[in-house]
Amino acid sequence: DDILSRIIAESIEAIGEVNTYTRLIPQIYTPEDIARNSTICNFSDIIFTQYRNNMPWEEVLRFLTSYPNISAVAAPYPHRYRDSYVEDLVKLNRAFYVHPITDAQLQDALTERGIGVYTSVSTTVQ
Repeated sequence: DDILSRIIAESIEAIGEVNTYTRLIPQIYTPEDIARNSTICNFSDIIFTQYRNNMPWEEVLRFLTSYPNISAVAAPYPHRYRDSYVEDLVKLNRAFYVHPITDAQLQDALTERGIGVYTSVSTTVQ
């Protein structure tokens, strides 16, 4: 019994509906994660992270086109970030998230370009 199956079962029990796949967004680290657990393919959205693999970007793009339910890529900044990656993902209608962002000006610049950020910068809604 894998952890994802247990999370799905407990989520269905907690919220009382079988449509859990539309409410949870799993994060995968390698293409093998999908091969190991085909349940992942049932999710509407999946985040493919780039900090546990060294896949060349062209390979990442091929992988994304094979799995249209991978809706976002997350990558360490600046190590796995390139402006061209953002452009490629826009063409594929996928989101791009970067981390760790600890500078408020950089966070603003990235979010203005439509790039999501995992950040420790505190923001206040005014």
